[in-house]
Amino acid sequence: MTDRLNQPEINSIVKTRWLGRHVTYYPIVRSTNDLLKEMASRGAPAGSLVLADYQIRGKGRQGRHWEAPPTSSLLFSLLFRPNWLAEQANWLTMLAGLACLEAITGQTSLKVSLKWPNDIVFQRHNQWCKVGGLLLEGEVANGRLDNAVLGIGLNVNMDSNQLPETEMPASSLSIGVGRNLSRLQLLSEILIRLEQQYETADQGQSPCQAWNSALMIIGNRVRAVMKGSDQIIEGLAIGTDDWGSLQIQDDSGEIRTLSAGEVTLRS
Repeated sequence: MTDRLNQPEINSIVKTRWLGRHVTYYPIVRSTNDLLKEMASRGAPAGSLVLADYQIRGKGRQGRHWEAPPTSSLLFSLLFRPNWLAEQANWLTMLAGLACLEAITGQTSLKVSLKWPNDIVFQRHNQWCKVGGLLLEGEVANGRLDNAVLGIGLNVNMDSNQLPETEMPASSLSIGVGRNLSRLQLLSEILIRLEQQYETADQGQSPCQAWNSALMIIGNRVRAVMKGSDQIIEGLAIGTDDWGSLQIQDDSGEIRTLSAGEVTLRS
């Protein structure tokens, strides 16, 4: 079963007050993030949503390519203009991850979690599988986050032979539950939850505690490779700081802080 999108149907399922109210849909784009950044530079309002059925060059973290067959996934970007301190930028990634978890949990029985810093995962046959990811690209002016484009990609209705090869095994929500899901309903639920959580954070309430509780690596031994270097940290993931950096207690007892990098579970 295909689940094709169109502008009228997308408009009809948006139940938020402002997030996602300005919708731009394309069957095919190069990258929803790139398109929305261009729109932001021309004055697009906060809450603008760009959604596509297929991305020619979907973007993942650290320059990776996000692959998804047409009509199989949720591929969209949202524009925020928070004027937060630059250090709070990661809050948007936290909020989006939590909103996706709540929306997926509301429609499935999957055990869904987050993998630091931006992956959406679930456990299948005692193995963690990646079903989605988040990509935040922001502009800072005078120490404030002037605008931010948040990209969200979820493997919704993908067969096993359509899955990309990734370091962590990839999967889809439909594989996990054994049936296809409505992408529009899932999008609607994500937008509702993200708007609510964003407004709470905009009043100064940090999402860090809830985000820590959703991270599957906390309390486990991990191996981390720091971004931009070959430095490796091994130890116990004990939590994150107020801005989302991962804290690892290494084997000497020292607390190491990782703001960006690759983390894998260790037995």
